[in-house]
Amino acid sequence: RYFEGLDGIKAIYEDTLSSKTEILNYANSKEIRARWPNYDEEYVAKRVKHKIYLRGISPADEHGEWVHEHDREYFREIRLIPTNQFTFTNEINIYDDKVAIISYKDKPLVGMIIESFEIANTQRDIFKMAWEFASTFSYASR
Repeated sequence: RYFEGLDGIKAIYEDTLSSKTEILNYANSKEIRARWPNYDEEYVAKRVKHKIYLRGISPADEHGEWVHEHDREYFREIRLIPTNQFTFTNEINIYDDKVAIISYKDKPLVGMIIESFEIANTQRDIFKMAWEFASTFSYASR
């Protein structure tokens, strides 16, 4: 399914709130909040209320650091990666049998949800590799 504009992106996020599994996430915290200033109050609060855990990988900039500092209260674990080595402006969420991809740089904003058991499982395995790799960075190396 294909979505456009901020309302379309919000519809993708709403779909993640039906997740029966944890959400695995690659995201740039700055990009999300620049386009959706009330993101934490609107989406994150709902995800926490639904008790949907999130594991994410984010650039270690000031926005990523803030998100990471609030992991406990927002029912998540974020691992930060060096911004001088890894940059991304889109977001990928893997949950249930779905992969949601959102681009914050396209105009209009665009996103899609791919529903496939096989694609979701392959993306989960790729996330697990990246998650392990992200654990090798110490706070000082950011």
